Amino acid sequence: MRKLILTLGVILIAVALLGPFATGKMAESAVMDNQAETQASLPPWLELVEPAFERGWFSSRASARVIITDPQVRDRVRGFLGADQFGDQPAVILDSVVTHGPLIGLLTPGFAEVRTQFLTEGDAETTLPVRLKTLVGLGGTVTMDWMLDNGSYDADTTKLLWQDVTARHVVRPNSSDIDLGIAASQFAIDREVDPVSVNELNIDWNSNRIDGRVFSEVRTTGSLIADEQEPINLGLTLGIGNLNPNAVAPVMRILQLMANNPEMPAPVKLKVIESDLKTLFSDEFSLVIDQNMSADEAPGSVMQTRAEVNFAAVEAMPEPFDVNRLVERATRGGQSTASMVVNQTMFEALQARDPLTQQWFLQLQGLGALIPEENGDGYVMQMDYADALITLNGIPIPLPPEAR
Repeated sequence: MRKLILTLGVILIAVALLGPFATGKMAESAVMDNQAETQASLPPWLELVEPAFERGWFSSRASARVIITDPQVRDRVRGFLGADQFGDQPAVILDSVVTHGPLIGLLTPGFAEVRTQFLTEGDAETTLPVRLKTLVGLGGTVTMDWMLDNGSYDADTTKLLWQDVTARHVVRPNSSDIDLGIAASQFAIDREVDPVSVNELNIDWNSNRIDGRVFSEVRTTGSLIADEQEPINLGLTLGIGNLNPNAVAPVMRILQLMANNPEMPAPVKLKVIESDLKTLFSDEFSLVIDQNMSADEAPGSVMQTRAEVNFAAVEAMPEPFDVNRLVERATRGGQSTASMVVNQTMFEALQARDPLTQQWFLQLQGLGALIPEENGDGYVMQMDYADALITLNGIPIPLPPEAR
């Protein structure tokens, strides 16, 4: 028994001493021998140059320069951080300390932990207000924790402010799943008209494959303060599901175009993404919007809305291409639902905030779109569409022939 214990002790000591050395060798190889793969993983407007690695036994130091090659991105960075922070060719220096596994500290198993700070390269070297901690697990899972210092940014008549911002991105080996979370204790848009602040903001993006189809959703929660009124607690989920994997790249290109080119005319945008829209609508998929609200000043207040649209595959694309006709063909062959539930407590809270709320509710009631709940505690709406027939709160609504 003593020999067994002694043998195990020797093995553990050997692992504790030799493991970090082997980890350092592998980390050095990963940094220095995989520059092409690293460059391929970066956006096209970034160029990785001059990587360096100083290997130690239990920890190492790694560094590299990242050059911003795109003039527009370069100008945005200069505007955000200050033009005096960069030279003629803006670059960011990555300065990292690598702690070797198989134990990080005393209790955390892992291949390595990397703590990275980012510095500007110019007339005055400055540490940027963002840090990155990366944990490479023994099974290959990579967890990246981004931390942004409290700060603000002035843009003309608008000022952005943030506090305690963190982001976590988990990458699993041999998986295309996405697991990304962003949190902030406060994010505010300070301006003369309609200032907005969100406290305890959380954004989670998850995407995975089930039976060969892609399901992705973004969930947002927070306490919204607008027009200096009492907070509204908001939860919002946007989802796209049952998506053909071949349509993922087109969807991402569509979203990037919309986000990066707000001033581009709509006809030009549609022409650019026409091929991607055809790929997306050539197979079935679904969209979901789910929202719930409550008011701090009215305990027990609840308002829930949900919409789900199931698009059918479009076999014959409209010629000439027309996005409205494309969406019409996809929705005719699918099924859709929309619902809303608001209890009396929430209705009274909304009415106190805006007297026009009652007028809006009365208009919906007059149209038969909003009806009292059976228990008398609030209002409900249920709309369904299938087989070219709309049903509103159980009542069929005939469609004109051209819409069937």
